[in-house]
Amino acid sequence: MRVEDSRATRPLRTGGRGSRRSVPRCSVPRWFPVPPSSRSLRVLLPVLALCLQACVGMPDSGPVVPGGPVDGVRNGIPNFFPDGPRAGAGPLETVRGFLRAGAAFKDDHAVARSFLTARTRSSWKPDTQVVVFPGEDKSIELTSPDRSETFPEPSPGGATRETGGVDPALSSTPTGTGAGSVPSGSPSGPDVVDVGNALPTPVTAVVRARARMVATVDAAGCYRQAQTEETVTRTFRLVISEGQWRINSLDDGTFVSQGNFGYVFQSRPVYFADPSRNWLVPDVRWFPVSEPSATPTYLVSALLDGPSPWLRDAVVTGAPAGTGLTVGAVAVDSNGVAAVDLTEEALTADAESRLLLVAQLKATLERPTAVLDVRVTSVSVTVEQTRFDTPSSSEDRSQDSRVRFRTDPTIDGRPVAIDSRGRIVRLTEGKAVVQPQLEALQGASSSWPAVSYGGDAYAVLSRGRLLHAVPGESTAFVVHTSPTGKSDSLTPPSFDPLGWLWTARADGPGTVLAGEDQQKAHEVRADWLEGLVIRSLRISRDGARAVVVTQAGGRSRLWVAGVLRDDHGYPRALGTPLQLVPDLRTARGAAWADESHVVVLGQLDKSGEKPWTVEVSGTVEGLAPLSGAQSVTVGNGPDAIYLGTRTGTAERTLSSWTQLPGLRWPSVPG
Repeated sequence: MRVEDSRATRPLRTGGRGSRRSVPRCSVPRWFPVPPSSRSLRVLLPVLALCLQACVGMPDSGPVVPGGPVDGVRNGIPNFFPDGPRAGAGPLETVRGFLRAGAAFKDDHAVARSFLTARTRSSWKPDTQVVVFPGEDKSIELTSPDRSETFPEPSPGGATRETGGVDPALSSTPTGTGAGSVPSGSPSGPDVVDVGNALPTPVTAVVRARARMVATVDAAGCYRQAQTEETVTRTFRLVISEGQWRINSLDDGTFVSQGNFGYVFQSRPVYFADPSRNWLVPDVRWFPVSEPSATPTYLVSALLDGPSPWLRDAVVTGAPAGTGLTVGAVAVDSNGVAAVDLTEEALTADAESRLLLVAQLKATLERPTAVLDVRVTSVSVTVEQTRFDTPSSSEDRSQDSRVRFRTDPTIDGRPVAIDSRGRIVRLTEGKAVVQPQLEALQGASSSWPAVSYGGDAYAVLSRGRLLHAVPGESTAFVVHTSPTGKSDSLTPPSFDPLGWLWTARADGPGTVLAGEDQQKAHEVRADWLEGLVIRSLRISRDGARAVVVTQAGGRSRLWVAGVLRDDHGYPRALGTPLQLVPDLRTARGAAWADESHVVVLGQLDKSGEKPWTVEVSGTVEGLAPLSGAQSVTVGNGPDAIYLGTRTGTAERTLSSWTQLPGLRWPSVPG
């Protein structure tokens, strides 16, 4: 297999009117077979591949963290060139070569398709599902119906325990009848073999491939982490075609090793909006990187198709149902202007939705990335090649406009805590500053402080009660009282950006709690939490998502779910969740770090307890551990982490922790 650092791109094929895109969603760099006679080149290519891997930073040692692909995507865009079919290869080697070539997306999987018969070559849909598996391609177990065996090395003659390219054990014709040889130019046709006096009989083979899954990526770019020890099995049926084994029947989809995934795919956010239209909410997707010119098309197609299922009911879009691209591609000119021409369904959008749609397209396409060579600096939106009218900029800036469309909201990253005298303090430039006029919340029984986004409201847990106060009030308002009267029966409280104060009963009654201003908390439906022990609940800084830590059967789970609200922002339910980090064993809590990352304090199956940075629908990265850590909160970005301990707070400093004794239960807004 050859590897090159190539940035050459190919023009997209245009489709007819109404075509959604010109290339399959997962159409990435393709690989081309090495001529069998190039022996010297075959010797040099592995060395070249290793050198290039080193240049782009591919790790060659250290443990692999399950639950996510390798860290990020490198600046270069590697093009892989796997070998095509080898003359005389048997069924097992043919399937192995096909699986190896599946990670080469360029030219619509041209090399992988060369392992298929002509009929299957045109019908196979590789972008239906990408299975990410650990290890190398040889870690995929290949078996026949009659025996189980791993892929053997080919013999010097080219056959794999076969005579003339046919394995008698895999043939549908009994051995000794002539089915063991396939003469070239057989008069019986390309897919049958002459067996003497017998009638021509198709020579077939069945190979099953089994692999442990790390994750899957569907046709829309949605990434799902696999459950621990989850496996996938695929069946391949082969026939002799033009004297060689070719795959004649297979499932749609392809396989990519975990080591290659971070180079073949990149994560990109596709933006929708929270119901108030204050914020644009990212929906992280994964797309191939080998054809940079295709990435804008992938992004716009995903945007027009709508949000991921778990997020769908928590966000809104400005694209009316049925809106598509008039041609199959988004063209980007030399000045970085992306031309998005929509079908006439877009004209049914009202003025506010048109503004939202344009804002979604701009935020999605103009986001900088290290690997995308096609840099979009602005977006031109048209409908059937005519202008897409939106309200004037002066209207957009009017005070009455509800359309703001901001991304990646920031917070006051200075955490509040409770000092040894029971006072609420705020960490400012390394010092604990007492927050004035909060005597109503002060006391030896106070724990787990929370602060609103504007810093004008606070809350604590005290003797099983959730207390809320604003500076200057002489008494605190009781938002909720735990039936047990114990503070540890409620999760640590937190405010969302709309001012709602959230907590949950630890016993998991199938609801969580939210209160606004000085009002009793109401129950927010979350049926999927029934019977689970809830350890932590935090609402994202756009107000559209919740990250929840639960425990059941001695094992913790990390979830993200959409927050369903009415038109006035009143929270009604937590939607069907998406599980993150399936191999998480224990977890104490989790917090939002930015619009698309959370930090969870916990232990994975094969690692000790420490903070982990988790991309929603993406990667997992372990950070430096801290003995005795009990809680986690994060300022602006994954580097601004604070851990709570039994005796104080620890602030992350580079790869170590700075202790701040006497300041317990650190917390930031959200």
